[in-house]
Amino acid sequence: MLVTMFSRLLAFVVSLASMVLVVIAFWPQLLGWQRLSPWVFLVAPRGLALGVAVLALIVLVILGRHSRPLRRVLMAAGSWLLVFAVATGVLLSFRGLGTPMPPAPAATDTTTVRVLTWNTMGDAPAPAAIAQVALESGAQIISLPETTAATAQDVTRILRQAGIDMQALTVAYNQIYKAHSTSVLIARSLGTYRVQEGVGQTSVSPTIVAVSSDGGPTIVAAHVVAPSPVTMPKWRADLEILAALCQEPNVILAGDLNATVDNMQGLGAKNLGNCVDAALATGGAALGTWPAWLPTLAGAPIDHVMATPEWRFTGSTVLTNVDGAGSDHRPVLAQLTRVG
Repeated sequence: MLVTMFSRLLAFVVSLASMVLVVIAFWPQLLGWQRLSPWVFLVAPRGLALGVAVLALIVLVILGRHSRPLRRVLMAAGSWLLVFAVATGVLLSFRGLGTPMPPAPAATDTTTVRVLTWNTMGDAPAPAAIAQVALESGAQIISLPETTAATAQDVTRILRQAGIDMQALTVAYNQIYKAHSTSVLIARSLGTYRVQEGVGQTSVSPTIVAVSSDGGPTIVAAHVVAPSPVTMPKWRADLEILAALCQEPNVILAGDLNATVDNMQGLGAKNLGNCVDAALATGGAALGTWPAWLPTLAGAPIDHVMATPEWRFTGSTVLTNVDGAGSDHRPVLAQLTRVG
Protein backbone atom coordinates (compact mmCIF):
# COMPACT_ATOMS: atom_id res chain seq x y z
CA MET A 1 0.00 0.00 0.00
CA LEU A 2 2.79 2.44 0.95
CA VAL A 3 4.64 1.69 -2.30
CA THR A 4 1.49 2.35 -4.33
CA MET A 5 0.86 5.66 -2.57
CA PHE A 6 4.46 6.73 -3.12
CA SER A 7 4.24 5.72 -6.78
CA ARG A 8 1.07 7.80 -7.25
CA LEU A 9 2.60 10.80 -5.48
CA LEU A 10 5.76 10.56 -7.57
CA ALA A 11 3.66 10.26 -10.75
CA PHE A 12 1.73 13.40 -9.78
CA VAL A 13 4.92 15.38 -9.13
CA VAL A 14 6.47 14.17 -12.40
CA SER A 15 3.27 15.00 -14.31
CA LEU A 16 3.14 18.50 -12.84
CA ALA A 17 6.82 19.16 -13.56
CA SER A 18 6.46 17.75 -17.08
CA MET A 19 3.44 19.97 -17.75
CA VAL A 20 5.33 23.12 -16.69
CA LEU A 21 8.40 22.21 -18.75
CA VAL A 22 6.36 21.30 -21.83
CA VAL A 23 4.30 24.50 -21.73
CA ILE A 24 7.39 26.72 -21.37
CA ALA A 25 9.41 24.75 -23.95
CA PHE A 26 6.57 24.99 -26.45
CA TRP A 27 5.62 28.62 -25.84
CA PRO A 28 8.19 30.58 -23.77
CA GLN A 29 6.46 33.73 -25.04
CA LEU A 30 3.88 33.04 -22.35
CA LEU A 31 6.40 34.28 -19.77
CA GLY A 32 8.35 36.58 -22.09
CA TRP A 33 11.28 34.14 -22.13
CA GLN A 34 11.60 33.77 -25.93
CA ARG A 35 14.87 35.73 -25.88
CA LEU A 36 16.29 34.09 -22.76
CA SER A 37 18.55 31.04 -22.58
CA PRO A 38 17.89 28.10 -22.91
CA TRP A 39 14.42 28.76 -24.35
CA VAL A 40 15.92 30.71 -27.27
CA PHE A 41 17.34 27.47 -28.63
CA LEU A 42 14.35 25.24 -27.87
CA VAL A 43 11.95 27.19 -30.10
CA ALA A 44 14.41 27.58 -33.00
CA PRO A 45 14.43 24.11 -34.63
CA ARG A 46 10.83 23.14 -33.87
CA GLY A 47 10.89 20.28 -36.37
CA LEU A 48 13.95 18.82 -34.69
CA ALA A 49 12.30 19.27 -31.27
CA LEU A 50 9.30 17.34 -32.59
CA GLY A 51 11.53 14.48 -33.71
CA VAL A 52 13.35 14.36 -30.38
CA ALA A 53 10.03 14.36 -28.49
CA VAL A 54 8.73 11.44 -30.56
CA LEU A 55 11.92 9.44 -30.00
CA ALA A 56 11.81 10.16 -26.26
CA LEU A 57 8.17 9.08 -26.18
CA ILE A 58 9.04 5.78 -27.85
CA VAL A 59 11.82 5.19 -25.30
CA LEU A 60 9.42 5.87 -22.41
CA VAL A 61 6.86 3.45 -23.84
CA ILE A 62 9.50 0.72 -24.16
CA LEU A 63 10.77 1.31 -20.63
CA GLY A 64 7.20 1.30 -19.29
CA ARG A 65 6.52 -2.09 -20.85
CA HIS A 66 9.55 -3.60 -19.11
CA SER A 67 9.46 -1.77 -15.77
CA ARG A 68 6.19 -2.19 -13.95
CA PRO A 69 7.18 -0.18 -10.81
CA LEU A 70 8.02 2.89 -12.95
CA ARG A 71 5.15 2.53 -15.40
CA ARG A 72 2.90 5.10 -13.74
CA VAL A 73 5.72 7.67 -13.55
CA LEU A 74 6.78 7.07 -17.13
CA MET A 75 3.21 7.39 -18.34
CA ALA A 76 2.89 10.72 -16.53
CA ALA A 77 5.93 12.11 -18.31
CA GLY A 78 5.03 10.47 -21.62
CA SER A 79 1.54 11.93 -21.72
CA TRP A 80 2.96 15.46 -21.66
CA LEU A 81 5.59 14.58 -24.23
CA LEU A 82 2.72 13.44 -26.44
CA VAL A 83 0.96 16.77 -25.88
CA PHE A 84 4.17 18.60 -26.83
CA ALA A 85 4.64 16.53 -29.99
CA VAL A 86 1.03 17.01 -31.14
CA ALA A 87 1.06 20.75 -30.40
CA THR A 88 4.37 21.21 -32.22
CA GLY A 89 3.11 19.26 -35.22
CA VAL A 90 -0.05 21.36 -35.38
CA LEU A 91 1.97 24.58 -35.13
CA LEU A 92 4.35 23.51 -37.91
CA SER A 93 1.40 22.57 -40.09
CA PHE A 94 -0.21 25.94 -39.43
CA ARG A 95 2.98 27.82 -40.29
CA GLY A 96 3.27 25.88 -43.51
CA LEU A 97 5.70 23.84 -45.55
CA GLY A 98 5.85 26.27 -48.44
CA THR A 99 3.89 27.03 -51.57
CA PRO A 100 5.06 27.37 -55.20
CA MET A 101 6.60 30.71 -56.13
CA PRO A 102 4.53 32.83 -58.52
CA PRO A 103 5.98 33.64 -61.94
CA ALA A 104 8.79 36.18 -61.96
CA PRO A 105 7.59 39.72 -62.66
CA ALA A 106 7.91 41.12 -66.14
CA ALA A 107 10.74 43.54 -66.82
CA THR A 108 8.18 46.34 -67.20
CA ASP A 109 6.58 45.61 -63.80
CA THR A 110 7.75 48.37 -61.47
CA THR A 111 5.52 47.39 -58.55
CA THR A 112 6.90 43.88 -57.92
CA VAL A 113 10.40 42.94 -56.74
CA ARG A 114 12.18 39.74 -55.85
CA VAL A 115 14.49 39.67 -52.83
CA LEU A 116 17.15 37.05 -52.15
CA THR A 117 19.23 36.61 -49.01
CA TRP A 118 22.10 34.18 -48.53
CA ASN A 119 24.67 34.09 -45.74
CA THR A 120 27.72 32.90 -47.67
CA MET A 121 29.71 31.91 -44.55
CA GLY A 122 32.64 34.14 -45.40
CA ASP A 123 32.63 33.92 -49.22
CA ALA A 124 32.44 30.11 -49.10
CA PRO A 125 30.51 29.73 -52.39
CA ALA A 126 32.38 30.93 -55.46
CA PRO A 127 31.18 34.21 -57.01
CA ALA A 128 29.96 32.22 -60.01
CA ALA A 129 27.75 30.10 -57.72
CA ILE A 130 26.27 33.20 -56.06
CA ALA A 131 25.68 34.79 -59.45
CA GLN A 132 24.01 31.64 -60.74
CA VAL A 133 21.55 31.66 -57.84
CA ALA A 134 20.89 35.35 -58.47
CA LEU A 135 20.22 34.74 -62.17
CA GLU A 136 17.97 31.74 -61.59
CA SER A 137 15.99 33.53 -58.89
CA GLY A 138 15.51 36.74 -60.85
CA ALA A 139 16.19 38.76 -57.69
CA GLN A 140 16.59 42.53 -57.89
CA ILE A 141 17.75 42.85 -54.28
CA ILE A 142 20.36 40.40 -52.96
CA SER A 143 21.41 40.55 -49.30
CA LEU A 144 24.72 38.74 -48.67
CA PRO A 145 25.81 38.56 -45.01
CA GLU A 146 29.42 37.42 -44.52
CA THR A 147 30.31 38.47 -48.06
CA THR A 148 33.27 40.73 -48.80
CA ALA A 149 33.43 43.64 -51.21
CA ALA A 150 35.72 41.69 -53.56
CA THR A 151 33.24 38.83 -53.91
CA ALA A 152 30.31 41.22 -54.28
CA GLN A 153 32.12 43.03 -57.11
CA ASP A 154 32.93 39.73 -58.80
CA VAL A 155 29.26 38.74 -58.63
CA THR A 156 28.11 42.04 -60.14
CA ARG A 157 30.67 41.63 -62.93
CA ILE A 158 29.29 38.19 -63.80
CA LEU A 159 25.72 39.48 -63.66
CA ARG A 160 26.61 42.43 -65.89
CA GLN A 161 27.99 40.03 -68.49
CA ALA A 162 24.62 38.25 -68.33
CA GLY A 163 22.79 41.52 -68.94
CA ILE A 164 21.87 42.27 -65.31
CA ASP A 165 23.16 45.63 -64.05
CA MET A 166 23.51 45.90 -60.29
CA GLN A 167 25.32 48.13 -57.86
CA ALA A 168 27.17 46.58 -54.94
CA LEU A 169 27.33 48.13 -51.48
CA THR A 170 29.52 46.67 -48.73
CA VAL A 171 30.17 47.49 -45.10
CA ALA A 172 33.05 45.75 -43.29
CA TYR A 173 34.03 46.04 -39.65
CA ASN A 174 37.50 44.74 -40.53
CA GLN A 175 39.37 43.21 -43.47
CA ILE A 176 40.68 40.18 -41.56
CA TYR A 177 37.59 38.13 -40.76
CA LYS A 178 35.27 37.75 -43.76
CA ALA A 179 32.23 37.18 -41.57
CA HIS A 180 32.58 40.80 -40.45
CA SER A 181 31.48 42.00 -43.90
CA THR A 182 27.98 42.38 -45.32
CA SER A 183 27.17 43.17 -48.94
CA VAL A 184 23.98 43.98 -50.80
CA LEU A 185 23.39 44.02 -54.55
CA ILE A 186 20.62 46.28 -55.86
CA ALA A 187 19.39 46.36 -59.45
CA ARG A 188 20.00 49.68 -61.19
CA SER A 189 16.38 49.54 -62.34
CA LEU A 190 15.37 50.28 -58.72
CA GLY A 191 17.34 53.52 -58.73
CA THR A 192 20.52 54.71 -57.09
CA TYR A 193 21.30 53.73 -53.50
CA ARG A 194 23.86 54.77 -50.92
CA VAL A 195 24.81 53.48 -47.48
CA GLN A 196 23.30 55.53 -44.67
CA GLU A 197 26.21 55.91 -42.29
CA GLY A 198 25.83 55.54 -38.54
CA VAL A 199 22.48 53.74 -38.69
CA GLY A 200 21.64 50.13 -37.89
CA GLN A 201 25.07 49.22 -36.56
CA THR A 202 24.70 45.69 -35.27
CA SER A 203 27.31 44.51 -32.81
CA VAL A 204 29.61 41.89 -34.34
CA SER A 205 28.75 41.79 -38.05
CA PRO A 206 27.51 44.84 -39.97
CA THR A 207 24.00 45.64 -41.12
CA ILE A 208 23.67 47.83 -44.22
CA VAL A 209 20.94 50.46 -44.39
CA ALA A 210 20.73 51.51 -48.04
CA VAL A 211 18.65 54.57 -48.86
CA SER A 212 17.33 55.53 -52.27
CA SER A 213 17.99 58.77 -54.11
CA ASP A 214 14.84 58.16 -56.17
CA GLY A 215 12.15 57.59 -53.55
CA GLY A 216 12.52 53.82 -53.48
CA PRO A 217 12.23 51.62 -50.39
CA THR A 218 14.91 51.63 -47.72
CA ILE A 219 16.79 48.34 -48.05
CA VAL A 220 18.26 46.74 -44.94
CA ALA A 221 20.79 43.93 -45.39
CA ALA A 222 20.96 42.56 -41.88
CA HIS A 223 23.25 40.30 -39.88
CA VAL A 224 22.55 39.69 -36.20
CA VAL A 225 25.14 38.03 -33.98
CA ALA A 226 24.36 34.41 -33.08
CA PRO A 227 23.01 33.94 -29.54
CA SER A 228 25.27 32.23 -27.02
CA PRO A 229 25.80 32.54 -23.27
CA VAL A 230 28.42 35.22 -24.01
CA THR A 231 26.69 37.13 -26.82
CA MET A 232 23.07 36.96 -25.62
CA PRO A 233 22.90 40.67 -24.60
CA LYS A 234 24.39 41.72 -27.96
CA TRP A 235 21.95 39.42 -29.79
CA ARG A 236 18.97 41.01 -28.07
CA ALA A 237 20.33 44.51 -28.73
CA ASP A 238 20.87 43.70 -32.42
CA LEU A 239 17.25 42.55 -32.80
CA GLU A 240 16.05 45.74 -31.11
CA ILE A 241 18.09 47.79 -33.60
CA LEU A 242 16.38 46.02 -36.51
CA ALA A 243 12.96 46.41 -34.87
CA ALA A 244 13.60 50.16 -34.67
CA LEU A 245 14.56 50.26 -38.37
CA CYS A 246 11.30 48.45 -39.14
CA GLN A 247 9.34 51.24 -37.45
CA GLU A 248 10.24 53.46 -40.40
CA PRO A 249 8.02 53.47 -43.51
CA ASN A 250 8.75 51.61 -46.75
CA VAL A 251 11.42 49.20 -45.54
CA ILE A 252 12.52 45.91 -47.09
CA LEU A 253 14.77 43.90 -44.76
CA ALA A 254 16.64 40.71 -45.65
CA GLY A 255 19.43 38.78 -44.01
CA ASP A 256 20.58 36.42 -41.31
CA LEU A 257 18.76 37.43 -38.14
CA ASN A 258 19.88 34.38 -36.11
CA ALA A 259 16.34 34.39 -34.72
CA THR A 260 13.03 32.78 -35.54
CA VAL A 261 9.65 34.50 -35.55
CA ASP A 262 9.19 33.01 -32.05
CA ASN A 263 12.34 34.74 -30.79
CA MET A 264 11.24 38.03 -32.34
CA GLN A 265 7.79 38.04 -30.80
CA GLY A 266 7.21 41.13 -28.67
CA LEU A 267 9.55 43.35 -30.70
CA GLY A 268 6.79 45.31 -32.41
CA ALA A 269 3.25 45.30 -33.72
CA LYS A 270 4.16 42.85 -36.51
CA ASN A 271 6.80 40.13 -36.57
CA LEU A 272 9.66 42.64 -36.10
CA GLY A 273 8.71 46.25 -35.55
CA ASN A 274 6.25 46.87 -38.39
CA CYS A 275 7.96 44.32 -40.65
CA VAL A 276 6.10 41.18 -41.69
CA ASP A 277 8.00 37.94 -42.32
CA ALA A 278 7.71 36.60 -45.88
CA ALA A 279 7.69 32.92 -44.90
CA LEU A 280 5.01 33.43 -42.27
CA ALA A 281 2.89 35.49 -44.66
CA THR A 282 3.09 32.92 -47.47
CA GLY A 283 2.82 29.65 -45.56
CA GLY A 284 6.43 28.49 -45.43
CA ALA A 285 7.59 29.38 -41.94
CA ALA A 286 8.08 25.76 -40.84
CA LEU A 287 11.07 25.35 -43.18
CA GLY A 288 14.52 25.83 -41.69
CA THR A 289 17.36 27.71 -43.36
CA TRP A 290 20.21 26.59 -41.07
CA PRO A 291 22.16 24.37 -40.99
CA ALA A 292 22.12 23.36 -44.65
CA TRP A 293 23.07 19.76 -43.87
CA LEU A 294 19.81 19.13 -41.98
CA PRO A 295 16.47 18.59 -43.73
CA THR A 296 14.54 21.85 -43.98
CA LEU A 297 11.88 20.65 -41.55
CA ALA A 298 14.54 19.95 -38.91
CA GLY A 299 16.46 23.20 -39.34
CA ALA A 300 16.02 26.60 -37.78
CA PRO A 301 14.31 29.33 -39.86
CA ILE A 302 16.71 32.12 -38.96
CA ASP A 303 17.20 33.76 -42.38
CA HIS A 304 14.40 36.12 -43.34
CA VAL A 305 12.98 38.48 -45.91
CA MET A 306 10.69 41.02 -44.27
CA ALA A 307 8.90 44.24 -45.21
CA THR A 308 6.71 46.98 -43.80
CA PRO A 309 3.00 47.18 -44.76
CA GLU A 310 3.71 49.19 -47.92
CA TRP A 311 4.55 45.78 -49.42
CA ARG A 312 2.59 42.53 -49.72
CA PHE A 313 4.31 39.17 -50.08
CA THR A 314 3.08 37.02 -52.97
CA GLY A 315 5.53 34.17 -52.54
CA SER A 316 8.63 32.91 -50.76
CA THR A 317 10.75 29.80 -50.75
CA VAL A 318 13.85 28.25 -49.17
CA LEU A 319 16.31 27.19 -51.88
CA THR A 320 17.76 23.72 -51.36
CA ASN A 321 19.58 23.26 -54.66
CA VAL A 322 22.82 24.87 -53.40
CA ASP A 323 23.25 22.89 -50.18
CA GLY A 324 26.66 21.71 -51.38
CA ALA A 325 27.93 25.13 -52.43
CA GLY A 326 29.90 25.67 -49.21
CA SER A 327 27.67 27.79 -47.00
CA ASP A 328 25.96 26.42 -43.90
CA HIS A 329 22.89 28.57 -44.68
CA ARG A 330 20.24 28.11 -47.33
CA PRO A 331 19.15 31.07 -49.46
CA VAL A 332 15.67 32.53 -49.03
CA LEU A 333 13.81 34.06 -51.97
CA ALA A 334 10.66 36.19 -51.69
CA GLN A 335 8.46 38.16 -54.06
CA LEU A 336 6.82 41.41 -52.97
CA THR A 337 4.26 43.68 -54.56
CA ARG A 338 3.80 47.29 -53.60
CA VAL A 339 0.44 47.88 -51.91
CA GLY A 340 -1.79 50.40 -53.68
